Amino acid sequence: MKNIYSILVFLTFGLISCEEQVDSTIFRYGVETDFRKDVVYTSEDNALKIEIGKISDSRCPTGVVCIWQGEATVTIRALHFLSSSMMGDVTLSTFHNPTDTLGSTWSFKLLNVKPYPVYQQEVDSSSLVTTMVINRIKN
Repeated sequence: MKNIYSILVFLTFGLISCEEQVDSTIFRYGVETDFRKDVVYTSEDNALKIEIGKISDSRCPTGVVCIWQGEATVTIRALHFLSSSMMGDVTLSTFHNPTDTLGSTWSFKLLNVKPYPVYQQEVDSSSLVTTMVINRIKN
């Protein structure tokens, strides 16, 4: 009987660990966070909603020798929390402009765009992830 109980406990924990991980759409200021394209994210204080509108990646792929390292650019749409109307866009780049502000209220810092391109391997745009830190400058 103890063996059956042990097996049931083991299977229960096994099934629980197989649950699909759901990405949170809530982000905290000052914390490195991964963002996916076309998903609306909300700040933990409900003051800001953002959406990654466009990701362009022209970085030199692994397996190739390039003259220029290239860059990835990310366009962020900032939305009013209550109305979801546009407040503005911010475009960040891994090379030229990794940080920028929206008005005098929020700062955005692009840390990475993943996965890094590999020669002759297509990347589905829906699998691209941007890692950023967003801070609230002023209340």
